[in-house]
Amino acid sequence: MDKIKLIYITTDNINAVQEGQVYKLLEYYQSQDIFSDIVLFQPYSNQAILDKARNMLSKYSFRREYFYARPLAPNKYYATIKSLKNLLAKEMTDNSVIHSRGNVTSPFIRKALPLQFKDAYILTEFRGLLLDELKVAHKHRPIDYMLAYGVKVPYARCILRKLYRDKGVHITAVSPLFKQLIEKEGVSAEKVCVHPNIVSSDFVFNEEHRREIREKYGLTESQLVAVMSSGGGSVWQKDQEVMKRLLQMGFVIFNLGKHKVEQEGVINEFLPRDLMPKYLAAADVAVLWRDDIPLNNVACPSKFGEFVTMGLYVIHNGSVAIAKEFIEKNEAGIIVSNPKDIQIDKLKLGLDVRRIRCKAGYDMFSVECIAKSYIDHYLNKN
Repeated sequence: MDKIKLIYITTDNINAVQEGQVYKLLEYYQSQDIFSDIVLFQPYSNQAILDKARNMLSKYSFRREYFYARPLAPNKYYATIKSLKNLLAKEMTDNSVIHSRGNVTSPFIRKALPLQFKDAYILTEFRGLLLDELKVAHKHRPIDYMLAYGVKVPYARCILRKLYRDKGVHITAVSPLFKQLIEKEGVSAEKVCVHPNIVSSDFVFNEEHRREIREKYGLTESQLVAVMSSGGGSVWQKDQEVMKRLLQMGFVIFNLGKHKVEQEGVINEFLPRDLMPKYLAAADVAVLWRDDIPLNNVACPSKFGEFVTMGLYVIHNGSVAIAKEFIEKNEAGIIVSNPKDIQIDKLKLGLDVRRIRCKAGYDMFSVECIAKSYIDHYLNKN
């Protein structure tokens, strides 16, 4: 059978997550000589994003094409279709498959396809609850919140309905719970698969890295180290409580978020992505604490995959369904509802059990394993 051509349409979120989950995936595909051709369609909504994308992509050798897109702006509906249409007319072949990372872009693809390719295979990713994300993103400014509720949310809801009705589109969700929600929208179960967020091949536990980072901070092998990477708002407040509890238990804490904590026993570092594996190797425990809301329940936090692929023992409050299930199935951490419930004698640490956890994390989140599953879907078109 002839090799297939992969057209990967991503989003304009140019950040470390995009690099780790998209660019690293395409780099892996290219190294395997699986496809006849690979081309990334990289959207941009302004010059700054275009420049940032070009800069980040400069280190990769797979082909890329750039196109203007603002899929959530009703007044840019036809401009987005036109820009995408020009690229698809140039790149589509009889053996092409389309992988779309952004579910807001996917409904435009069918409109933009040349007539002879209207039935092309499309796999679209659902990575978060779009409507909830829009509301959260605009909640801090009343005028933006009104804009989200009055324009963006209804428009996004319309886009999603079109996507659900498109029987030619296959959907991949980041968690089993998310798959269930999509099926409740009327999408048949066989059209929805599950692929959690990818962890790039940089995240491999290395004992030399562990010694290097510990020596840098004067930490002995016997000292317990926890890693935390925090956001803001109520989540940050709860993280403070978890941090306080761990310090009481004698942990040293790598605080790898933007918020500094000036307290004895806390090491503040805001790291570039390439250093993160070394610091995770140096730690023993990681903390994943999220508000118990639908947006988090169906999510697959990138950090969680990185934590477990590196074999860290994860303290979690049970708010993320895929994390809770993985922890319970693989004895990869502890589920507690209150920071005060964290007990040191319940933590399963040590390098032997850590290597077992690394294997479980690799099997579920590694770029190699998820890439293989994606390829099976491309080839079988189901």
